[in-house]
Amino acid sequence: MHSQTNTYLLMKRLFLFFIAILFVACGGHGNRIWENSYILWYAPAHPQLKEHYAINSSGNPVGVPEYSIEVWGRSSDAPIPSFAKSCSYDNNKSLYKQLCQKHHDNSYKEERYEWPNTPDVNDAYIAVSADFVDIDITCSPAYDDAHPDGSSVADIVKVTFTTLKPFIDAGYKYTQNNSEWNCGLACCTHPNYYHYVKMMNEMTARDMILLGPTMNLEFVTPPATQRIYTLVLTMVTDEGDVYTNRMTVQMPIER
Repeated sequence: MHSQTNTYLLMKRLFLFFIAILFVACGGHGNRIWENSYILWYAPAHPQLKEHYAINSSGNPVGVPEYSIEVWGRSSDAPIPSFAKSCSYDNNKSLYKQLCQKHHDNSYKEERYEWPNTPDVNDAYIAVSADFVDIDITCSPAYDDAHPDGSSVADIVKVTFTTLKPFIDAGYKYTQNNSEWNCGLACCTHPNYYHYVKMMNEMTARDMILLGPTMNLEFVTPPATQRIYTLVLTMVTDEGDVYTNRMTVQMPIER
C-alpha cells in the first residue's frame, strides 16, 4: 500500500512537472482581451522598398528577385512595439480610440487572447496607423522610351495588397473567396484581410485605408536596357505627411 502511494505521488509530480514545462514552452497564458474594436494595435507607418529572393535549403538566394513595399515600421527607428498587451491599455490610449472611431471599428464583441510570444497570431489584429491617399514610384535613368529619366512607372507596376477596411465595413464579416489567393504576403495567413491586385496608377485612397503589412510589386514590362536603376517610392497620407524611400536595383535579371 505504501509503495502504491509513493508511486501515485511520483506520477502526480511528474504530471504536474510536464504541465509546467508545456505551459512555459507555450509562452504562458495569453492575455484576455475584450475590446469593442477588432484592431488591437496601430503600427507606425514607415514605407520601405524591398528587394528579396527566394531562399533555398542552404540559405542561399535563388531565382529572380521580387520587389515589395513594407508598409509598417519595422526598422530600428520605427519598431513595432511589444505584443505583450493591447495598445488600448498603453500610453497612446487616446490616439488608439481616435483611430478606432475614425475607422468605425467600435462594435466588435468577441473575446480574444493575445499571446506575447507568438506575434504572427497577433498580426491579425494590427493595422498601419496612417491612411494613404497617393502612391507613386519613379525611375532613374529612363526605364524605356515611354518612361524617361525620373518619370513615374506606376502604370507598369502591378500591386498586390491587403486591407482590413472591407471586413470592418461589412460588420466584421469576411466574404472574399480566400482559397484563390497564394500571394506570398505574410498577412495571407490571416483570414480577415481582403486581397486585391491593381496597377499602381489605378489605386485610390479607399484602397489604402487600413493596409496590411506588405504590398508586393511586379513590373509588367522589362526595361529597355539591363543596368542599375534607382526607384523612388512616394506615399502621401490623408494628413499630408509624405514618405519617400529609394532603392537601387539591377533590372532586368536574366532568368
